[in-house]
Amino acid sequence: MPTPLPFAMTPEAADYVRSRLRSPAAGEELALITATRQAEIIDGQERVWFDGEHFMVCIYDIGRRPNAQHVELFGHQISIVPSTLESLRGRTLSIRRVPGCSGESRDVLVAA
Repeated sequence: MPTPLPFAMTPEAADYVRSRLRSPAAGEELALITATRQAEIIDGQERVWFDGEHFMVCIYDIGRRPNAQHVELFGHQISIVPSTLESLRGRTLSIRRVPGCSGESRDVLVAA
């Protein structure tokens, strides 16, 4: 029986995570990571559109995260480093809608 994750997700956050999961290519793995800001380069300048702890699903080369634990999430194997797991312990992932650089609405995965 799989070990339960030490965090919960709102239904909206679960849908958001599911929408970002895909089968990785050979030599790659899915990862849930902690990030501290989101920015983009516009006209040669960095513009920050979210500044704060949040979480992202991304792809890493296998072996790049040797200390990561692998958990099953919505039918996919996901690597999560111990510090991210610990920061999520007892918290609930949810979606925060924030304005992007061009005023468009963006979704960010946060924990409370």
